[in-house]
Amino acid sequence: SARIRAMTYLLLLLALTPLAQSQNSAPRPAQFKPLSTPLHSDKSAARKTAINALGKTGNIAAIPYLGSILLNLNEPIEIRVASALALRRIGNWRAWTYLKQSVRDAAKEVRFAATLALVKTKAVGSLSLLIYSLEGDPEWWVRFAAASALAENRDPLAVKALGNSAASDEEWQVR
Repeated sequence: SARIRAMTYLLLLLALTPLAQSQNSAPRPAQFKPLSTPLHSDKSAARKTAINALGKTGNIAAIPYLGSILLNLNEPIEIRVASALALRRIGNWRAWTYLKQSVRDAAKEVRFAATLALVKTKAVGSLSLLIYSLEGDPEWWVRFAAASALAENRDPLAVKALGNSAASDEEWQVR
């Protein structure tokens, strides 16, 4: 637990350190403390607020930390979902590594959030994962999220998968 907290502190410190800061100047712990306190809070609302604060467009330094929360099965589902949605807001291909594992998660809520986040990463492997979710997920609302994400894609494979889904899916929401 102490090791995880130390790693969390280090990752957040890296996420919050401005890029313009010189290599010789050390980051100030006072800048980090307002965000690190809620991340270790017992209250999920405070943790979600801290996660949302990290999920800013282009904040690629936060991706490893948010990804580790997303993949941590000991975290509450609502915290993991908030992490996936924060990765979506960052919108960078580096998040794909964490999201690809979450598409196959046991929790349907996590799969749903990860599917929504995949489209924003614009990573090369996102298309195949979205098609996998559309064709194979047992929950209709995860398939719906995949269909919505694929609709934003102009790739011929996406069009074919959407056509197959429209012709064969049992749920009208997905068709």
